[in-house]
Order: sequence, then structure tokens, then C-alpha cells
Amino acid sequence: MTPERFAALAAAYGGAIDRWPADERDAARAFREADPAAADAILAAEAALDAALARWAVPAPGAALAGRIARDAARRRAVWRHGRLWLAGLGLAGALASGGAIGAVLVARLVPAGGAACSQSLTVLGAPVPSCGNAANWSDTL
Repeated sequence: MTPERFAALAAAYGGAIDRWPADERDAARAFREADPAAADAILAAEAALDAALARWAVPAPGAALAGRIARDAARRRAVWRHGRLWLAGLGLAGALASGGAIGAVLVARLVPAGGAACSQSLTVLGAPVPSCGNAANWSDTL
């Protein structure tokens, strides 16, 4: 193990070799036996950082912070509820508009042009339309 690798492992895992990955421990111990002064200097620096981190504690939040979080959460829920109504309205409007557009396209495609002769026209189901002047029962032609 090189001194750089030993220092990198100490920086990553701390000043106690027992907390290092199992496959690195034997090589680290061998390096420490080969060069105890360098290894102990690196481990001492990392042990000091470990001790400082162990002493550090996050203070408990105060009642004011808890109250502010609860108020903000209630306000955001109310805003989201109001926004959901708008989204539902927009969705309904979009569905109605697209239905109208599809209906208009279908009517334009399926209804024969105004200049076509009535005898050449077909119904939506493909049956010929009776002549324009004849008001006969269409069931005869189907």
C-alpha cells in the first residue's frame, strides 16, 4: 500500500483502521508496521476530525419552527386544492374542445360535397342515398 492510498482511505473512512473496508485492513496494518511514523500522523489527523464530528450535534428545532412548518403546509394544501379545481376545469374544457374538433372533422369528411349529385352520395354506412326528389322510405335501400 502506498502512502497516498493509505491517506485516501483514512480520509474516506476515518482514523480507525477497524472501520475501513475488510479487504483493505490487512494492507493498511502492514503499511502501519512498515512506516509507523507516517501512518500514525495520518491516522491522528483523521482521528481528530472523527472526534470533532462525534461532538457535533444538531440542536432540536424550536416550537416556532414547528409552528411555521405546520402553517406553511396548511397553506400549500389549500393552494393545491384550489389549483386542482382549475386543472380539472381545464381538462374538461380541453376534452370538450377536442370532441368538437373531431366531430367537425368527421362531418366534413363523411358528408358529401354540396355539388355532388344525390344519386352518387353514400350514407355513413356506405349505402347509396335515394334521389333528392324522392322522399321514399330509406329502409328499402339498406
